[in-house]
Amino acid sequence: MKLRNAVLSRIHYYRDVCGLPAVLHAATGRIAIRISPQLGAISLPGVLGGQVAARLDYWHGVLVPVVMHPATGRRIFLVRNDIDDRAGVQEWLHPVNGDVLDTDVEVALPSPVLGVERWTWVDWPQDAYLPSGADVLAAIGDCAGLAVARA
Repeated sequence: MKLRNAVLSRIHYYRDVCGLPAVLHAATGRIAIRISPQLGAISLPGVLGGQVAARLDYWHGVLVPVVMHPATGRRIFLVRNDIDDRAGVQEWLHPVNGDVLDTDVEVALPSPVLGVERWTWVDWPQDAYLPSGADVLAAIGDCAGLAVARA
């Protein structure tokens, strides 16, 4: 019962405080969101992801919502889905092993249930702030020394 309450509390936090459309996969305890026309995600390798998060914090003075897979260090930045030229951006991100996740892709969020995918928050989101995908791309370009991509 305690675990069930913890999971429900976490989902309410994601929905009410963070504005994320979190859903629960009851059979596994996995909590996830689905990428949509409004909610986007950019995936980066760990070191570059850490540099990009720090750059965005420096530029905007706010922490961005980033989940990380502890085993691989891979980071997923949750963003406003304002990237128009997805194919061009995918090509631009290829050399740094980055990816813009497609609509309908599911992203795991940290869950209090043991045994599920152990994604963790780099920094717990405190509100519903989502950076612009274009701002994240600019930070990637700045950190990786890439020419600016057209979002």
